[in-house]
Amino acid sequence: MCDNAEFVEDDFKPLMVKFTISHVLEGPEDVVTYALNYFKALQEARERYRICQEAATISTEVTEVPEGDEIDGPQLEFRRNCVFSDDYNPQEDFGVDKVLHEKTDEERAHIVNTVCDTFPFTLLDMNQMNCVVDAMLPMDVIAGDDIIRQGDDADKFFIVRRGVYYVHSSDQGKPTKLLAVLDQDGYFGEKALCHRTEYPYNVKAMTDGELWVIERYVYRRRVTKAAFYKRKFDEELINCMPYFKDLSVSNRMCLVDNLVHKVYAPGETIVKVGDPSTAIYFVVRGIVKITIINDCGLEVTINELEKPDYFGEAAYLWKKPRSFSAYADDNTEVEVAYLEVDAFERTIGSIADVLGKVFKSHQLKTRPSDSTNDDQSVCF
Repeated sequence: MCDNAEFVEDDFKPLMVKFTISHVLEGPEDVVTYALNYFKALQEARERYRICQEAATISTEVTEVPEGDEIDGPQLEFRRNCVFSDDYNPQEDFGVDKVLHEKTDEERAHIVNTVCDTFPFTLLDMNQMNCVVDAMLPMDVIAGDDIIRQGDDADKFFIVRRGVYYVHSSDQGKPTKLLAVLDQDGYFGEKALCHRTEYPYNVKAMTDGELWVIERYVYRRRVTKAAFYKRKFDEELINCMPYFKDLSVSNRMCLVDNLVHKVYAPGETIVKVGDPSTAIYFVVRGIVKITIINDCGLEVTINELEKPDYFGEAAYLWKKPRSFSAYADDNTEVEVAYLEVDAFERTIGSIADVLGKVFKSHQLKTRPSDSTNDDQSVCF
């Protein structure tokens, strides 16, 4: 019972606090319907990660949003009928980033924990999140400062680092309405990161404090640039696999979209002998040790792989258990990208149908360390 209580305290409470703030700001009449829409939008936002990966450019556009439609799910800000996006092409960006503010591990963790469940941060992978965190700058405030004013151009996003802040709105001829109190924690202005709009409320510092701040253009520039170069890198991984070279460009791009990156600690097991063969792995950084069990029953290292090596391609040939184990090097962490067989067949079609002719004309990649062994069972 105590363990469950701790779980709720650590994971459930922050999520509900963010929901409560959103509910207070929006003021819906039906709280149940609003809650259903809120968490549905949050779930959908998490699944839209692939959209960011596909973004090579951000084009200028004007989109008319029908009255009553939500475009980003329930957030801290109100809706507008017109959305303007900024112009940015990462291929034409040769600029050098400004000096970034160094942050402690605790400061970085605080920023990530504050926004990890908030759109548009739910779309970011860890590399993109780190790029955004790097670009956030500290901002000192004193009691009485107006951080943002209702109706001003929304071009910045803020995270509370320290201090107490009142969020309030004002309509002509009506008293000021207090919407929320941010006490030593919280954020505001998140829709400024998505599109051009106006702040729908005021934020005033009630005490001296500090904020983290990032401008919309800097955010979009760093996220889009990171996604663009990550996608190019993933394309190179797919293109280094000889079995995929005869696929159409569109099919190879489908495989790029389904690559999943994962980091392993030094010495951690990546695959174990006897595991089902479900994916092919590409080495992104670090050293991967490949081992087999020899005739004496001893586990011996037969190869060490580095970028741009790959392993596990036998999963695309035979539905057999792994004949080898793969470990991250004992001294460095390792990052790999893997492509599951199910993902291939789900997006392109049956491997036998798509790659059948390729398999007949190609042999498995020969590793120098096991080139004298012709037994297919040791292929990896």
